[in-house]
Amino acid sequence: MYCINPQCQHQENPAGSINCRACGTPLLIEGQYKLIKPLRPLSICHTAEVFEALDGDTPKVLKILKDNSPQTVWMFEREVLVLRSLDHPGIPKVEDFFSMTPNGSKQRIQCLVMEKVMGQNLEQWRQKNHAPAEALVVDWLRQLTEILNVLHEKHIFHRDIKPSNIILQPNGQLVLIDFGSVRDISGTYLAKVNSGDITQVVSGGYTPPEQMTGHAVPQSDFFALGRTFVYLLTGISPLRLKTNLERGKLDWRNKAPSVPRYLANFIDELMSNSPENRPQNTRSILKYLSKPGLQGSRNKYLPKAVTDILIFFSLVSLGGMLLIYPLAAESFHRRGHEEFHEENLHVGWKEYEGAITLKPERIGTAHYNLGVLYEDSQEFESAIAQYKIAVKFPGKISISAVNNLARLLIWQKQQPKQALNILQQALAAYPDHPLQNILLKNLGWAYFQLGDYQKAEVALQKSLEADKESQASAYCLLAKTRQQTNPQSALPLWEKCLNHESRLPEVKTWQLEAMRYLRN
Repeated sequence: MYCINPQCQHQENPAGSINCRACGTPLLIEGQYKLIKPLRPLSICHTAEVFEALDGDTPKVLKILKDNSPQTVWMFEREVLVLRSLDHPGIPKVEDFFSMTPNGSKQRIQCLVMEKVMGQNLEQWRQKNHAPAEALVVDWLRQLTEILNVLHEKHIFHRDIKPSNIILQPNGQLVLIDFGSVRDISGTYLAKVNSGDITQVVSGGYTPPEQMTGHAVPQSDFFALGRTFVYLLTGISPLRLKTNLERGKLDWRNKAPSVPRYLANFIDELMSNSPENRPQNTRSILKYLSKPGLQGSRNKYLPKAVTDILIFFSLVSLGGMLLIYPLAAESFHRRGHEEFHEENLHVGWKEYEGAITLKPERIGTAHYNLGVLYEDSQEFESAIAQYKIAVKFPGKISISAVNNLARLLIWQKQQPKQALNILQQALAAYPDHPLQNILLKNLGWAYFQLGDYQKAEVALQKSLEADKESQASAYCLLAKTRQQTNPQSALPLWEKCLNHESRLPEVKTWQLEAMRYLRN
């Protein structure tokens, strides 16, 4: 039995006590509730204490606000209003709300009684279990997004999603708790965001950058959701994981190598540093999570569809199989191409793999796009393997594959000689190809890495003659070349390197070099 008085010097009392032995406050609260045990350690640092309570024989949760400052009381009352307005199995229900003055105290305290959600929070769950399987991750993502959908449709967002605030019930239902930080999405709120007049809510490792400065938006919940699943999949707090400075992303995938890349890519998207780069609403996340085949292994392409095809093939002649295989492969490839361009990468991945399985020699584009997906996932060895297959197919895909392959050979493998050979062959075979300027840029890069600065400059100048507007990498490489031969003439090139935008990660490194040289 515990005393409800936050100022009491000894809140714990022997079983059967009627009044607190330290301060005299009645232990039967409002003639109804008994505090059984604190649900987190009692601390002067908390603005509120949370207890398990009994209403007769029924377990409840009783939250007691200790701080009676106007702002804190307003947030507490806001939590009550929010919870009362929501009806979803993943959101705890409000049972009662009252205020009282403990014995011998002048401070009135606010109290909220909620249903007791049976189960353990996901932080506790992960401490006792291995990482959740793919199907469970997708199910939990869907459940939590459905809860957020209820909140966001009510024009409110949570602002404090983390594993310890998610309860897993015995029936598998997730419940989001601790709504003390919710905010409404309104014109008034957005005006306060712009003025900086917003209370910060920070949970180490789970709080997005914009919320750290008091500028939380609905998409801030998605960042915290992504970080929550990083913890569940790795068992490591995001605070203990490093951030890749070039990519601006959390380095977590090597701690969870079995996670399918479509799922890892999606979690990374949720955790994008900028809210604009995250999913823009819960509906888009739910649409993504409703895609067919999402919970299967990436190595099993739509098992039922493949089974049906194989059964059908077993019933036709060899000649019929030779006719149908290419048609089926082209169908898989076409759908993969469509899904890829719609950014439904997980579905596109499976479609491409289906195409390659059925007719690999006809599907150069599939191998190229798989290479792109591998590269985006930083699986460079796999990307190189796919590009090497794609270069064997004639036409535009072959040139694109040569370009990407050469770049990875130089950048990741430190093999400029190999890159030089395939680039020279491609330039000789397709002298008027639209991508020639990019090939020339990589050719200059290969020469630079080999220390042939004269040939590097010639190739890079030709590249810039073909396209001066979108060649940050060519300007950076030319600046690096001049830095070796004529440092003074490199300065204007370093400026152009710095002033041109590029998504290539190596360019970000070169632009840091540009800043150093221009400062000196």
